[in-house]
Amino acid sequence: MAHLDARGTRTVLIETFLQQIQGVDPDELDSTWLGLKLTPEPKSEFQERLYRLVNEFRSAAHPDGDTYSFFSTLHPDHNRRRPAETCPPQKFARTSASPGPAPVAPRRSLGA
Repeated sequence: MAHLDARGTRTVLIETFLQQIQGVDPDELDSTWLGLKLTPEPKSEFQERLYRLVNEFRSAAHPDGDTYSFFSTLHPDHNRRRPAETCPPQKFARTSASPGPAPVAPRRSLGA
């Protein structure tokens, strides 16, 4: 297998994610985007808590349960420079009519 650099690995992950959601009913696709403004300490805490949460649920997997996939990416947002209060959580669902995410009404808040 060829070695992939970090960019290549990210590209493979994103392409795999897009392949996996192909044909998924938009009502079953639960995606969230959230703009944040964090200093290094809260950013580190956010990352650690997400990591712990994902591993907690991975450990609790049940052999008779339904199969789900989870994809998450935390990245610097070079497109937004406004306060977090003006970047509320947004829900997205992929539809067959659009090649990318289309906004849908929020079902729940991610908290303040």
